[in-house]
Formats: sequence, structure tokens, C-alpha cells
Amino acid sequence: MAKVKIQGHASGTGVLTVTAPNTSTDRTITLPDSTATLATTADVPSSITDNGDATAITIDSSEKVALGGSGSVSSDSQVAIKGGNLELTTAGSKYWIARASDGALTGSLYSPSGSVVRLSGAGTSAGTIEFEPRSSNGVIARVTGDGLCFGSDTAAANALDDYEEGTWTPILGGSGGTSGQAYSIQSGTYTKVGRMCTVSGYLTFTNKGTITSNLQLKSLPFTTANIDANIGAVTLARVEGWSLSSNHTLCLHIGENGTAGTFTSYVGGTSGHSSLTSSEVTNTSSIIFSWTYHTT
Repeated sequence: MAKVKIQGHASGTGVLTVTAPNTSTDRTITLPDSTATLATTADVPSSITDNGDATAITIDSSEKVALGGSGSVSSDSQVAIKGGNLELTTAGSKYWIARASDGALTGSLYSPSGSVVRLSGAGTSAGTIEFEPRSSNGVIARVTGDGLCFGSDTAAANALDDYEEGTWTPILGGSGGTSGQAYSIQSGTYTKVGRMCTVSGYLTFTNKGTITSNLQLKSLPFTTANIDANIGAVTLARVEGWSLSSNHTLCLHIGENGTAGTFTSYVGGTSGHSSLTSSEVTNTSSIIFSWTYHTT
């Protein structure tokens, strides 16, 4: 067995030099200027495995911690992740925030099982999630409990809480009932942003059937608001086989809490207007239209 030599440091400091048994290389041990116990691996369980060949954890004099590399932690941080992604693993699922080469975040929280990833405030109190690309911009948007607000606005009435696109099946019928109709074309699309819904459609009769009372655009995709102000001109791409004069403006009027609009003709140059009836259309009438109204 090789010898083991322990000797004090020549300057009288608390440094011991130990010669390693196998290599005869001198190693130094610095002792604190206080009573202490030297621990071995048998005394301290191995809960940290270190196979690194570079600095992995840095703790500065302000107790700020840098993980994953060397370098100081910025003044507004307590813990910094250096040179990699932040990954949290719990119950077999991984969640991480990916980092691009330029430092930008390239992803959000991720779950490999495809479960819901949720950003939320702690507890049940009202809170917001704010978006601020840079401090000079200020907050450009925020998500509140009422929806999406822009800029500094936080009013519930101004929050965007719905966006939807879809298809619907329009009907050109009567306020008193409709029967026996047939169409060669009957299609519609809609876009709903907040409370405003824009509907578009294309209708062509092969048989107008029985249309009782006022002529209506029926089966709207959303119920109208509880206001008697849903009236506006219909944007027309084509209208054929209608008995409208050239100086008439075709409008739709919808009352409160309904899903049908009554066609109304406004005569140019006068204040006169009238609801249209089935006599305005024939078995070959067609219309391509777009119209916007308030929903509930």
C-alpha cells in the first residue's frame, strides 16, 4: 500500500496537503476556522450525481442561482436557466418551454399525452394574463375573466369572448309559415366576432312553395339581440327573378330574440318602406347575399 502523508501548510493557514495513495499526487484540504466534522460518502447519502465537465450551477454573493451554465443572474431574477430549455416532469408527463437559438420562446407548455395545457392565476380571485412584447410597448393585450382586451382596456363590455366560423342552411320563407319548397342551391356561411355575426348565402328556387305573410330570411345561425335595431341593407352579389324596382333598396329587419329577418324594400328618395311578400319571388328566383346583425 502506498504511503499517506499529511502535513501542515508552511504559511500556517488551515490547509492540509494529502498525498494520494495511488498517484502520489498532492491534494489540498482547506479547513474552516471553526469546529467541524469531515463527512464521508457513507455519512452523506448520494442524492446528487455529478458527471459534469463544466459549471452547471452558479450561486453568486446575492444568493442568485444560475442553472445549466455559468454567468451572472440578471438583477430582476432570482433563478436563471442558462443555455437550455426549462423542463418539468411530473407523473410521467413532461412540460417544457422551448428556447430558440436567438433566445426567443418557440413553444408553450407541452404535454406529450395531448392533455389540456392551461395558464391560470392562482386561486379563484379575478386576474389577467398579459402580453407585453417589450417594456416600451406596454401591455398590448390581456386575457381577463371576460375575454380578450386590447391595450389598457379592462372593461368587461369591451372584452372579445367569442370567435366562430361555420356553415348554415338559409331558408327564404314566410313569417306565417313555409311549405313545399325546393332549392337547386341552398348554402350559407357565417363568421361571428363577439356579438356581431355576418351571414352569407346563395339560394335558388326550383319551387318557392307556400310562403305565408311577410317574406323572410329564416334559420339564422344565432339568435338576435334583445334590441329592435337589427336593420340594415343586404349586400347583394346577385338577385334574379324578384319583382323589385330599380330604385328599391333591399333591407332586412329583425326584431328581438329571433332567428329570422323580414325583407323590407326602401324606396329611393322617399321615406316609404314596406315588407315584402311571396309575390316578390317566383319558382326560379335566386339571391346571393351578405348581412350583419347583433346577437345575444
